[in-house]
Amino acid sequence: MFKRRSATVEATAEPEVISGKGRATPSRKEAEAARAARVKPPKDTREAKRLERTRVAEQRAIARKAMAAGDPRYLAARDRGAARAWIRNYVDARWSPGELVLPAAFLLFVLATAVGPLAQLIFYVFVVAVVFDSVVLARRISHHVKTHFPDEPLKGLRMYGILRASQIRRLRMPKPQVSRRPLFTRKLHQD
Repeated sequence: MFKRRSATVEATAEPEVISGKGRATPSRKEAEAARAARVKPPKDTREAKRLERTRVAEQRAIARKAMAAGDPRYLAARDRGAARAWIRNYVDARWSPGELVLPAAFLLFVLATAVGPLAQLIFYVFVVAVVFDSVVLARRISHHVKTHFPDEPLKGLRMYGILRASQIRRLRMPKPQVSRRPLFTRKLHQD
């Protein structure tokens, strides 16, 4: 009853097909040791803080890349929603004087010593152009959001578009997903 099988019986058996994870299941002792090594905190608190900082930095880097790419799971609360995505694309597809305010202000500050009051006048004209563009942008956003997203409340959407238009394009977050249209086109950006 409890005899050993002969070698001939083992040779005739078919070879086992390996499927699944492709490695042997660790023994209980090995699994518990591995778990204890993962769970066990470092003896040194400095080492623990360093490990935590590196872990958090890695998670932030992943989240930053995903947010820059426009992944909805990683977007900030202010950037979530279909209406805000449409506004981002609408603003990113157009030229606006708001994104040139900082470079122009720096350039006019440097030139102020040479040109004097003319630099101030140019800057004031620039500010008036930004205000005019912001009013036009707010009206267009209102119109298009009411058309495309009738259930979406307008609260905060116009200011979202104006603030995005006032940022330098390269520094906008999430990164622009659309290319700019030519400067002098009469067509409105349609989604």
